[in-house]
Amino acid sequence: IIEPDFVAGLSWAKGYYNSVHGAICVEWEKKEKEIILQIEIPVNVRAVVRIAGQEEVFGSGRYQIHHAV
Repeated sequence: IIEPDFVAGLSWAKGYYNSVHGAICVEWEKKEKEIILQIEIPVNVRAVVRIAGQEEVFGSGRYQIHHAV
């Protein structure tokens, strides 16, 4: 489960986790009226992304998600 915490005072965050299938990368940045979340999921892995109580499942690949604030 990827559930970023958009902490007040931070304008961006970036991190990764080395799973047995490869690196799971997550990065987000606050813009004026939106948050841009970029994720990278390794082959043969699925991830649940949870933002503001809403969930979506993503398969392997790179994604860019825009979330209004």
